[in-house]
Order: sequence, then C-alpha cells, then structure tokens
Amino acid sequence: MNREWKVAGTYVKGLSHERQNKDCHDRYSFKYLSNAVSISLADGAGSALKPEIGADIATKQVNKTVTKNLIIF
Repeated sequence: MNREWKVAGTYVKGLSHERQNKDCHDRYSFKYLSNAVSISLADGAGSALKPEIGADIATKQVNKTVTKNLIIF
C-alpha cells in the first residue's frame, strides 16, 4: 500500500529561555522513505557549548541509522 506522508514541525523557545534571552536548543529531523517517514526529536543539552548543533546532528544521525536497514512491509 502506497501512502502519502506530510510532515510539519517547528521548535519554540520556552519561557525560561525567553526570560534568560537564550536561543532554543531543541531540534527535529525527518526522512521520507517510499512508504514511511522517520521522525526524530532532540532536546538540546543547555549545559553544552553549542547545544542546538548537537541536537541537530543527533536527530539527523538517528534518522540515517534507523532508515539504513529498515525493511518496509
């Protein structure tokens, strides 16, 4: 069965980050397959030097790893 998938997403700065004038560190990523979609989310580690970069790399790597050997029925 062939399905059409549409993905929409965003990340939004939380109240504590608003008050402290910090950027949003959360990220998401998705990867379309022939009849499925892989979606991953990450909460950036605020104690890291560049948490948004780490979260971005993590979500993309998860999708790459999950879909590499995935068998779609």
